[in-house]
Amino acid sequence: MDALASLHKVCGEEHVRPGAAADAVDGVVPAYVAAPASTDEIRELVLVARDAGLRVGVRGASSKLGWGMPPAGLDLLLELSRQDRVLEHAAGDLVVRVEPGVRLVALREQLAPARQQLALDPPEPGATVGGVIGANASGPSRLLYGTARDLLIGITVVLADGTVARAGGKVVKNVAGYDIGKLYIGAVGTLGLVTEAIFRLHPVPAARRVVTVEVATAADAGRLTQLVTDSQLVPTALELDWPDPAGPGWLTVVVEGIEREPPPRRSRRRGCWEAVRRSPTRCRPAGANGRTAARPDLPSGSRSAPSRPRCGRCSTPCGASPTCTTLRRPSGRRPAPGSPTSAWVRRPTPGAPADRRSRSPPR
Repeated sequence: MDALASLHKVCGEEHVRPGAAADAVDGVVPAYVAAPASTDEIRELVLVARDAGLRVGVRGASSKLGWGMPPAGLDLLLELSRQDRVLEHAAGDLVVRVEPGVRLVALREQLAPARQQLALDPPEPGATVGGVIGANASGPSRLLYGTARDLLIGITVVLADGTVARAGGKVVKNVAGYDIGKLYIGAVGTLGLVTEAIFRLHPVPAARRVVTVEVATAADAGRLTQLVTDSQLVPTALELDWPDPAGPGWLTVVVEGIEREPPPRRSRRRGCWEAVRRSPTRCRPAGANGRTAARPDLPSGSRSAPSRPRCGRCSTPCGASPTCTTLRRPSGRRPAPGSPTSAWVRRPTPGAPADRRSRSPPR
């Protein structure tokens, strides 16, 4: 059986075709292009290539085909466009398991209802998970969240001899064994073909602010950067863009967090009483009942504001006179007419004569 027939047997005739000029990798046109849909199909294709002596390459969204050294030869190109599924999303554990053909834009949309995100923002449009792992691509957010090697916690790889190797798991705090998954990040597919990846997620911040400042010299950019890093802010991204060497540059800082809560509103009633309590007034001596006082700051004939109960003996607010021993409750209010005096306390205030003693209330 020839190699083409073996490829048809694994993936089906509709998913295997001859290579064309549009499939070239750094100018090298592959002999065949196959589109597997699972880890088992990739393993079978690798075994066919091993037995037939075919040189294998891999392609995702074609956004990083120019990275790395050009291949010396290319017989079989594996296209991972059919491996674009989100296999599992454990929102409670902040973990997601995906296939290598998933585009980051589509993954962000699927995680959005749970207010979670994979904090990878490579600049290439349409980048896939497999391409980000193979090229170790990252964006400005790596300042806070790190790169792919900091977010990858599990991986499944098909080796050159057809062995399916797995490392890590679906637990963020996994310290069992060697962290083999880090070896495949940035390897550009030379150590194996990534078929599954498990990432840790982060919550989507409630607020995001972007501040851009124009800088004239590199010294100004360094001084402003030092001010940001030495402050209490924790920037998500900090990037310097200098498109024209003869012109100014632009320093951009991205900060994420929560929205600033407005100050609590004070009730209208409480505000009125606070204004009355804090207003500087001079009250005239009380009348016979000792319960009201005049407000000189109010117009003549207007209703006076309520004040503290006043003593009918010394014409001062209860407890304000150092020698007054008027019967009163411990709270300072005067007894109501006809109330039993046994429930009241005779307490002299500081400075009263020593022969006047206080009685404790009956228990």
